[in-house]
Amino acid sequence: MKHDERIPLSGSWLAFAGLVPLFVAATDLATGFAMAGACLVVHSTCAAIALFLPQSQARARGFAVSLLGGAVAVGLYSSVVRALDPLLFERAFSRLFLVAFLAPVMRASVPPEGEAERGRGWENVLRGLGLSLAIAVAGFFRELLATGAVSVTGAPVSQGVSLLPFASHPAGAFLLLAFAAAGAKAFTGTMGRNNR
Repeated sequence: MKHDERIPLSGSWLAFAGLVPLFVAATDLATGFAMAGACLVVHSTCAAIALFLPQSQARARGFAVSLLGGAVAVGLYSSVVRALDPLLFERAFSRLFLVAFLAPVMRASVPPEGEAERGRGWENVLRGLGLSLAIAVAGFFRELLATGAVSVTGAPVSQGVSLLPFASHPAGAFLLLAFAAAGAKAFTGTMGRNNR
């Protein structure tokens, strides 16, 4: 299938596509925070290990060491989540261990080639922060749309009016992502027309 040149495949869109399992798992704010924290910890760990490895080391070996560090980090993070809230851990554990092997984390695990790339290493940490924030916001909106209210603790709420009851299902995550992508495309299209 030939690539349509009108559709840009930027790193941001590919990163969001790689995080779809976490967007689907973030059905409420508490789970969204858990997934966002896992993404931030693992992404930052992999980016830091890849950045601080010596340049003399082979890139494939650096990639493997960085991913191994990410797997250890997600194990430690899940232990903290289990100690703080066992019920949240039970709801989220199947997806927590997936975080170390998602596309944005693997991209962060690739060691930089030259000094110019090494100097921009902090951008990787900011990218992880932005992706984590997007996961938490998706959990917030999914809970708001599904229940009409938001609970920080993850306890069921019944005060609100449900706007989209199926937002708590996987289809709701895909619908929310479609709305976000359409809004971003409309915003960039408007900005592009204003700059001409």
